[in-house]
Amino acid sequence: MEQVADALNRGVRHKESVETALAGKSPAWSGLSCVITIADEAGAPLADVLWRVSQSLRQQLQIERELDVVTKAPKLTVRVLVILPFLGLLMASALGVNAWGFLVGTTLGRTSGVVALALLITAVVWMRTMMARAIPAPGDRGLPFELFAIAASGGVLPEIALERVRLVLHNHDLFHDDDELSALARISRRVGVPVSTLAASEASWAREKVRLDAEEAHAALAVALLIPLGLLILPAFVLVAVVPVVVTLLGEVIVPSTIPW
Repeated sequence: MEQVADALNRGVRHKESVETALAGKSPAWSGLSCVITIADEAGAPLADVLWRVSQSLRQQLQIERELDVVTKAPKLTVRVLVILPFLGLLMASALGVNAWGFLVGTTLGRTSGVVALALLITAVVWMRTMMARAIPAPGDRGLPFELFAIAASGGVLPEIALERVRLVLHNHDLFHDDDELSALARISRRVGVPVSTLAASEASWAREKVRLDAEEAHAALAVALLIPLGLLILPAFVLVAVVPVVVTLLGEVIVPSTIPW
C-alpha cells in the first residue's frame, strides 16, 4: 500500500499505481487490482466500489473459515485410519505376541508385512486423492460477476462491459467462465433487468455455491472413506496384528518347537 500511496503522491492515476504495486501478487491482490481497473474504466465511484469489494471479501473469508471447519473432520479421519495398522502391532504386543519378530523373522511374516505396507501406501494415496477432489479450487468464484456488475454500473452496453471484464481478467492471468457472463448479458436483455443487478446477485451466489458444494462433497467424503478402510486398511491391520497372533497361538498349540521366536 505504501507503493500505491507514493505513486498517487507523484500524480500517477490510481489505476496505474495499483496495477504496478500489485503486479505478481497473490490472486486476492490481483482481484483488487482488477476491481480498481474496471471502476476506473467504467467511471464508477471508487468509494462505493471498494465498499462493495470489502463486503465481498468478508463473505469470501467467512466461507473459507466454514470450509476449513468442514475439512478438519475428514483430515483427522484419514490420519486415524493410517495409523490403525501400527496400533495393531502395539495391540498384538500387549497380548504377549512378538508380532514384530513374526513379521521380520518368518517368510509368512515378511510376506504379510510387505503386502500390508503396499495396502497402506495405496490407501494413503487413494484417500489423499479423494480429499484433494473434495477441496474447492482456490480463488474467488464471484470475482468475474463482481467485475461485470461494476463495469455495467456506468450505463454502458452489456457487451462493452463484458469485453472490459474479459480484457482485465486476461491481463491479470485470472481464469473465468466466459459462457456464464455471456448468458447473464442475454438474460438481462431478455427480461429487462439491469445487468449490474443480476451480476451482483450472481457474484454472491457463486461464492455461496462454493461453500454448499464443498459441504456436500465432504459429506460424501465421510462415506467414501469407508471404501479404502474396508478394502485396504482393515486387511493391512489383519496382516500385521491378527495374523501374528493367530499363527503364534496355533503354533504353540500344535507344534511349539517350530516357532523360531
